[in-house]
Amino acid sequence: MSLGFMDSSKLRLVSGSVRQRSSAPLAPLSQCLRPDRSTENPRVLTRASGEILASQQQGHSIGQQLLAPPPPSPARQIPRELDPLRMPEHVAIIMDGNSRWAKLRGLATDRGHEAGVHALREIVAASSRLGIKILTVFAFSTENWRRPTIEIQFLMQLFERVISEDSMNIFTKGICVHFIGDLSRLPGTLRLLACQIQERTRHNKGLKLVVGLSYSGRQDLVQACKAVAAEVQRGSVDLDEIDESKLESKLLTTWDEEISDPDLLIRTSGEKRLSNFMLWQLAYTELVFVPELWPDFGENEYRVALAEYQERDRRFGRHQNK
Repeated sequence: MSLGFMDSSKLRLVSGSVRQRSSAPLAPLSQCLRPDRSTENPRVLTRASGEILASQQQGHSIGQQLLAPPPPSPARQIPRELDPLRMPEHVAIIMDGNSRWAKLRGLATDRGHEAGVHALREIVAASSRLGIKILTVFAFSTENWRRPTIEIQFLMQLFERVISEDSMNIFTKGICVHFIGDLSRLPGTLRLLACQIQERTRHNKGLKLVVGLSYSGRQDLVQACKAVAAEVQRGSVDLDEIDESKLESKLLTTWDEEISDPDLLIRTSGEKRLSNFMLWQLAYTELVFVPELWPDFGENEYRVALAEYQERDRRFGRHQNK
């Protein structure tokens, strides 16, 4: 499978994430080279257009089959134009609903995750076209480690396949990729691939794509507090010097000084909660919850969410604009 981030109007792209200040180091190479604990568990790829493509997987032919259409979503008018002066600089997305998408069609969960990859592909391409500077996606949470082992193995291999087969496309499109989360828990092969693409694209000037893998908002705060406490213990920081900016500088999401907190958070599937995602960073973020399951969330739905954001009056504690 090839992501082809900017090349397909039918297929869609992937993943979730957080920040780390420029002073914070990238994942060390020694962490990337740990043994791979995963096992092979190949699955056939799918397309989110309503069909399963005929495919070959280890010499076994997979027949083509049509999918039952999902229940219709409430009709919403798609805005023809968006105000380029009021576009959010940083969009975060909780990509929710892959499993339910598959279940509605009588398919295995794997198919829903692969359809979700195509959805992400489309949103990454749309973000670049619309002038979004930063796209942070929640791909895999620390809570997701509680899922069935076979599903976790498939997801890890899907992440590996996406990174390895599309690294050149990502680089040539100028996308800067960064991963946030506890990468030490990832299989060794995936960890190495993540470190490699992160290092290779770190100087790219296009869209910044931040992917949350094994990420937890609470754990991000805990590790930031520990980092500040260690500085106090060493005597390099006085207790009176600790403030919001000091703590924020230790968050995983501050890997680049140019990255601001998200302006807009979108969550798909109709759920209305943060699910332990960027808890500090979302303090003043505009929240938009949409009914579409993630594989059904395309550029049209994205534009509707952006239009809703542009109708908001962001006051940050000030009086309403008149």
